[in-house]
Amino acid sequence: MASNSDIPERPAQLRRGDYGAPSTADLRSPCPIVNALANHGYIPRDGRNVRSGEMYAAMAELGASCTVRATLTFGSYYEHHDQLEGGFWDFIRNPLTYVLGPFGLRDVNQRDSEGVKCLNLNQLARHDAVEHDVSLSRRDHAQGDNCTSQKDLVATIVSSSTDSRYVSTTDFAALRVHRLQQQKQDNPSLNVGRTHLLTTSGQVAFLQTLFGGGFPRYRVPVSYMKALFEEERLPVREGWSKRVWISVGFLESLIQTQVLRRCIKRILRDEGLEYPR
Repeated sequence: MASNSDIPERPAQLRRGDYGAPSTADLRSPCPIVNALANHGYIPRDGRNVRSGEMYAAMAELGASCTVRATLTFGSYYEHHDQLEGGFWDFIRNPLTYVLGPFGLRDVNQRDSEGVKCLNLNQLARHDAVEHDVSLSRRDHAQGDNCTSQKDLVATIVSSSTDSRYVSTTDFAALRVHRLQQQKQDNPSLNVGRTHLLTTSGQVAFLQTLFGGGFPRYRVPVSYMKALFEEERLPVREGWSKRVWISVGFLESLIQTQVLRRCIKRILRDEGLEYPR
């Protein structure tokens, strides 16, 4: 998230789709892609009171399928509950509250002035809901700021390409292993559970399928990575365009997730390391 005082105020007149860096008063999330949607005006540029319908529609600008958009939106806009009390019949009456409550992002009864469910982008930083330790571009929650983009981490991301042109699946896997080892040293409270490898691999795989040029290689140009992580901007100027005929769906992302997981595990094994449990 760009929040430094040296960031210029954004121009008053920007059309939907035009890029504008956030002002110091705007709210942003830990996710560069979500932030890019706000910076392009596909969701409210100030990052406040973002409705689920707005988020659903905005993700179409990435080329994501209806099913992917609906699933991500529905889960994110559920009310957040850290711990739920109640018995069997409470679960039977409202099972989704028990299943999705820990992963939802909205405060209880959070709605905008018209009574519509909404989120502020900084709520995506709720720890262990959607946000997790060992982000590529953010510090961990225990380090004090899990929302703001870190220049040193972004520099590591854009320099992770072995050929200086594309970030390949192997490059992404090596980057994830590097970040894991870095955070094991920097964060004594590091929190990675059984699903952490799946979650983090899935997020990177989704980025690859959106911006990586298609099956089977999913190489993301370094210029795209710079736009996404340095400016939190969709890399349209660099030549990217969303898919039109075949959108990015769950099956494609899941297959790439498994490919990336195997690559991460192979690197760990070759280096004599294990994924924390």
